[in-house]
Amino acid sequence: MIVDSSEANLISTQGWVDKGAIWWCRTASASLQTIPLSDASYLTLHKGVDDLFAVVHHYNPPREGQLIVTAHAGAAPQQVLAGVTLPGHGQGPVWQGDAGIWERLPRAYLAYYAYGGSHYDLLLINGREQRVEMQKFGWYDDGSYDQGYQQLLEAIELPGSSLLLMSIQRDSEPVLYDPWQQRALGKISLANRSGNPHLVFRRTAFELWASDYDTLLRLDPRDWRVMNALRLQQAPSAAGNNAGSAGTALFIGGFTFNRDESLCAVSRPYSGDVVALDTATFQVRNRAVTGGQPLDVALLSDGRVFCRDWKSGELLLARLEQSQR
Repeated sequence: MIVDSSEANLISTQGWVDKGAIWWCRTASASLQTIPLSDASYLTLHKGVDDLFAVVHHYNPPREGQLIVTAHAGAAPQQVLAGVTLPGHGQGPVWQGDAGIWERLPRAYLAYYAYGGSHYDLLLINGREQRVEMQKFGWYDDGSYDQGYQQLLEAIELPGSSLLLMSIQRDSEPVLYDPWQQRALGKISLANRSGNPHLVFRRTAFELWASDYDTLLRLDPRDWRVMNALRLQQAPSAAGNNAGSAGTALFIGGFTFNRDESLCAVSRPYSGDVVALDTATFQVRNRAVTGGQPLDVALLSDGRVFCRDWKSGELLLARLEQSQR
């Protein structure tokens, strides 16, 4: 979930609920609006600077020779500020809006682009030169990954570097990738939990935070050493727990930081709550009982917690309290 700098607007999308639309919440009134953007099967959101974000429009199955990325602002997400379309059929990219906006957005996106019998996995956007580059990953093949079961999840840029870090579904080893040399440089080991890792570099500290199924980790990007790891969702016991079968591992949801990054909020769909870790100690300090099955999460500076339910996408509201955990 994207929070704008004023904390007045929240932006989210859950593909199985929203499909080609984004979800907009104004926090003062908790009023909600669904904004259709396209006929895409699902969207992915990518936060930039100055309250800008990019949207990749994904089609499943992929449409031959069609890929769309649009740019928006948190206070007025219904407005398309810029866009680029790869129409295929030998045509170059079609640009709209202010090309300078792309300089304030991520340059790298994972997007399946099928054209002429080939497919491409990585999209690199250079708005200043109005240039789009597509790359295939030689390391991402059927011999190394079950592509029907292990999709590419996200590509994030290393601060101060041209390198990218890529996570793969049901895999605990994100891949470090050099887009200039177009080769994988190695893998980073998380918690060996075979989760769907979400990767975030902090703004206020040179740290990588990552989720791996039921575990949250903090890593040092200088050597990729795991500094801390904490399992936050325990398997249900045999007695009196209907969240799942006894002994079956359960996953955590999304995680996010508050504005000053003093806390990291982690949603727990199977516990109906959100826990907040102190980023200095990596220990749980607060808890908010949301009910439902919170997945996407935002934590505001005043302790308010906004979540979306995993299956329905409905809004869940709560406030942080001291944890008894």
